[in-house]
Amino acid sequence: MALWHILTKALLLSVLMLLQAVMALSAHAQEWIYTVRPGDNPWSISDNYLIDMSYWPKLQERNGISKPNQIPPGTRLNIPIEWLKKQIRPITVRVLDARGKVEVTLANGRTTPLDAETTLQAGDSIRTGPQSSVLLKFYDASELLLQSNSTLLLKTVSVDESSNLVDAQLNLQSGRLETKVTHRDDPRVRYEIRTPSAVAAVRGTEFRMAADSLTQTAYTEVTNGAVGVNAHGRISTLPEKFGSVSKPGAGRLDVVALLPPPDISALPENASDLRFSWQAIPGAKAYRIQIMAYQHKRFELLVFNNGRLIHSEKVGGGEQVLALIYEEVLQSPEFSGPKLPNDNYLLRVRGIDDQGLEGLNGEHRFTLFSSSNVAYLQ
Repeated sequence: MALWHILTKALLLSVLMLLQAVMALSAHAQEWIYTVRPGDNPWSISDNYLIDMSYWPKLQERNGISKPNQIPPGTRLNIPIEWLKKQIRPITVRVLDARGKVEVTLANGRTTPLDAETTLQAGDSIRTGPQSSVLLKFYDASELLLQSNSTLLLKTVSVDESSNLVDAQLNLQSGRLETKVTHRDDPRVRYEIRTPSAVAAVRGTEFRMAADSLTQTAYTEVTNGAVGVNAHGRISTLPEKFGSVSKPGAGRLDVVALLPPPDISALPENASDLRFSWQAIPGAKAYRIQIMAYQHKRFELLVFNNGRLIHSEKVGGGEQVLALIYEEVLQSPEFSGPKLPNDNYLLRVRGIDDQGLEGLNGEHRFTLFSSSNVAYLQ
């Protein structure tokens, strides 16, 4: 009996510890992250966003604010969702396409292969291997392409019910991504990508970001719109067709014009194999090519109540997804690619400068038809 009593107590203790961990994770996911803007203080934030002005002491205490009139712009404040005037609820992120070796470590610590047409949530971390990629779609139709050899943590993902816009903080720990963000005017919501050395915050634009985990260098490239970059304690605005490099200890953000797109308009519209060449871009030390193709995908309908997922189902009909089929970095302006199924494709080519920044895309649509190709992409 004594042994049974000891085992029972140990089991109960383990269950309690597990429940505490789950509750802590749930509490963390229920927080809203507010990015401080110039002129903000606990009183103005409470008046604008919280259910009662009297919450300002709680806000100040929770975030360790010692100088309420001197909060540095860019500071992130943790605010419990239940304090907010209008509900912000956690949501999931759809996986539109996954290719190659893609794994996800879930918020509960379990690691599993990641398949297309599934969903992710805050706390999940994605890793892609060589020649691998994953395409994500958010509630407000914003999309993110995580490229090969990359790691991305979905730190927070929620939606503001008054605007239906996503409020997200994503941590790019290593690798490269491309993203297209739905335009947002509501100052309460933000789309933010963090690297070890820089933070990019946007209100609707198309840009790319890369993080070198060895050198702790961050690269940001804006192809449409504008991006605010916080590096070395300073906030800079990158306009369209400009990029930046943030290096540890540099003390400044290097902002440069992106390389122009290559002229690939003379490439053939019909091809029997993947062999292309183009005029070299002045200043380009290398080139990235991407081959895209439209894929037909089903999607999952998710129904929430008070932040809880209560129903999900596969919806017929599906949608057309522009998926990344193949990607490679070349040292010269010519490409001889792998054998692909006969299909319609989109070729993207861009130059890479001596700092590692990637330029504007040149795009060319073509049809691949070879009598030796019998396979078709699914």
